[in-house]
Amino acid sequence: MQRSVRIPTTLLTLVTLAGCPIGDKQIGDPPDSMVDGDGDGDGDGDGDGDGDGDGDGDGDGDGDPFDNCVGPFETPSVDKDCDAIGIGCDNATLHFNPDQLDQDQDGFGDVADLCPLIASNMNTSDSDKDGIGNACDRCPRPIADYSIDGSISDARLWVRNVPWNGDFDRDGIGDVCDNCVAIPNCGDYGPNNPAPHGAEVNEDPDLCQTDVNQDAIGDACIDPNTNLPIMLDGAAGPVGFGPNDDFDQDGLSNAIDGCPRIPVVQHPCNDDVDCPPSSTCGDAGVCNHPDADGDLVGDVCDTCAYTSNPMQVSEIGMAIDDEDRDFIGAACESHADCNTRKGARPIRFYDVVVEGSCCVTTYPGDGQLHDPSGLPVTRTCSPQDEQGGLCRQLPAPVLVAPGVVELPGGCEQALADAGKQQASALTLADVGGNPLELWSHACRLPPLDHDFDGLGDACDPCPFAFDPFNEVYVDDQDMAWPDLGAACNGVFEQVPGAMCM
Repeated sequence: MQRSVRIPTTLLTLVTLAGCPIGDKQIGDPPDSMVDGDGDGDGDGDGDGDGDGDGDGDGDGDGDPFDNCVGPFETPSVDKDCDAIGIGCDNATLHFNPDQLDQDQDGFGDVADLCPLIASNMNTSDSDKDGIGNACDRCPRPIADYSIDGSISDARLWVRNVPWNGDFDRDGIGDVCDNCVAIPNCGDYGPNNPAPHGAEVNEDPDLCQTDVNQDAIGDACIDPNTNLPIMLDGAAGPVGFGPNDDFDQDGLSNAIDGCPRIPVVQHPCNDDVDCPPSSTCGDAGVCNHPDADGDLVGDVCDTCAYTSNPMQVSEIGMAIDDEDRDFIGAACESHADCNTRKGARPIRFYDVVVEGSCCVTTYPGDGQLHDPSGLPVTRTCSPQDEQGGLCRQLPAPVLVAPGVVELPGGCEQALADAGKQQASALTLADVGGNPLELWSHACRLPPLDHDFDGLGDACDPCPFAFDPFNEVYVDDQDMAWPDLGAACNGVFEQVPGAMCM
């Protein structure tokens, strides 16, 4: 049982009327019998509802309808995410985004938009739960739809919900679910006619991904003269699912390929020293996918790239490793409570990316966070200082999580090569307005944890209030509320969030 959030009627009216312009009969509008003839109920006849007669609706007389959407706000109900944009105008009310970037102008801020380059009137469709919306996912269907019982014995080669939109053959079908990765087999799309971003590729089995014998190998990868799977120059074996085959034709046999459905960026090698960090030299003289944790699953397709969890590529282990199907393995979920709460890693666009991870850190730095009592949260707060009420220590899981305080693996070298300290965010304007080019820079950030207390927002009852111990709220009648956190209820109910100073 969970108590509903209390929002005073006066505050709700303030938020509704003082924010963005609203249509007729919204919450907080007065009945028609109380208006002055212009429909706004303020008595001035200008129709803007603020009573100052200027027609802009915000009450300050300057003609800007959005002024009351800019803080500072002291009431969390008005600006819960602490970005100084009032809830009445915020295009992502549960995400810190003071820039309000919304490239497709659909009302969903990019920071929360599952398809930030495709306008839509909804933002919840994500059938495979990988964090990429169906409208822009190259593999949008539920994973079960791609399965053919008994045809693939090696679970490493099953279609999984890997949040990777790479499309090697440019036919509009993502590598991780393509039944013929290296040869285009969907309509007329291909290297010379790349499938546009967001196109509704026709997956009619008679036109796209055809597989007459239903062996999970597309007909385009079958030699019509021999009726056998093809083998391209440089491949380690023919297209197939055996250990010596090379399903994605990238020069690595399935047995050793860290991501056997994702073609590796080819680095010729004679031995391991010729390869990037965490990579090894494979058969056919090609470097394997980097594998930072040594669990034989490449970082780009690993549910937990920095903590070994080899069970993720076994038939039984998959469900145990990622119970909520958000492509974050149990071994690296921020808290045990998150194992069953879907919260996929956010997809963003940056100019420096390593194995699917954005080369940035999300921690804002010491001095930017505080707990509900007002104590600063820092990376180095000694036990004595914490006991003395001088500061709070950033939790150990946050300190070691790649991409939070420390850069993801391989990024330090990649940034040095690029002459940068951190990657720069990219927008359509940076790539000539080409969505396909922007998506080639797609990468993943760590799971959202706005208060940096070690509990991801998806499983944190107080996502904007620092409380690494996740204490349960107990009301003044000594009744415990298991689904409510103590850090944002009771005496802390109207306390600004961790990032509001």
